[in-house]
Amino acid sequence: MSLCIIALSVFFVISAAVGEPIKSERFSLYYIPSRSSSALDSFLTDNDPPLVKTVKITPEQPGIGDEVTVEAEIINNKYFTNNKPLLANLSYSLDLGATWKMLEMDQSEDNPDIWQAVIPATGKPGAVRYFFTVKDDGGNYLFELPAVRIEWGGIKPPALTGVLTDENEDSRIVFDDLDILQAQAGYDGSILYFAMKVEGDVSGGTVSPFNVFVYSIGIYYPDKIKGGTIRTNFVLEHSQHAQFLLFPIIGLLDTEEGLNEVRSADARYYSKDGWLYMRFKEDVLKNKRFDKLRIIYGTAYATIVDPLTLTPDDTTGSVNLVHVERAFDVK
Repeated sequence: MSLCIIALSVFFVISAAVGEPIKSERFSLYYIPSRSSSALDSFLTDNDPPLVKTVKITPEQPGIGDEVTVEAEIINNKYFTNNKPLLANLSYSLDLGATWKMLEMDQSEDNPDIWQAVIPATGKPGAVRYFFTVKDDGGNYLFELPAVRIEWGGIKPPALTGVLTDENEDSRIVFDDLDILQAQAGYDGSILYFAMKVEGDVSGGTVSPFNVFVYSIGIYYPDKIKGGTIRTNFVLEHSQHAQFLLFPIIGLLDTEEGLNEVRSADARYYSKDGWLYMRFKEDVLKNKRFDKLRIIYGTAYATIVDPLTLTPDDTTGSVNLVHVERAFDVK
């Protein structure tokens, strides 16, 4: 789901004196000035990812021999978008989240807002944890994130929950190292994790010609995507050549504080086999928790440092990230 509407000719130009930190919201791939008519502005305002409204479990008190039907009302808000849910998956765990199985849900013929899946009889008593992942026909996603155990430094795809797949379109001229193929997210109860897979290797860029490669996650509170100005609340940024940008190699940047690094976020990263893994502490979020965040993965490259000219390269996905704990007991 590469967003071809993001033209490679779009430039954000930032003036900065040599040796002085670059402090401008326009560093972000995702900042859109008021009254903008850019493609990204249109995308964010016209594409509202899916949400789960209601859930029904049948039977309400299942026994060890009962199949369990999980029925969910899944919608796109018609006041914000014309997109509709296209694919819904139900993931469930019988061992408190250590392992998960995924079921593709069926859409009701009578009511297209209703989706169903059947969990086989467990054969034993205990809690069944579950969550939903939904994709709409505009390529937007809902990732529901229960708290699961995540081994930092040893994450193996698809250990994280949601999986966004980005089509590899040969018609787009994008550096392999910046061409996002997959993206994921996860949560362990205190730390948010993000991962992106690129076609090539996660790298700092090139020396000749000079290119600084940037990998970042735009983090929005959805209720602020209004009023003609669309801007991230935070940018989780990684660049191995960040010294040329006078930014941290990995950092959570606060757009409302002049892109100052949120040091208490304890942002970290590592890369392996074309995957970039990034994380930060959830409690630095302004509401101290997340019921719903809008996430957009993106890459960019800078060809000139003074002034910094940053070119958005691959902006992939509009994701509603929701922390939920869904479970029922089998007697």
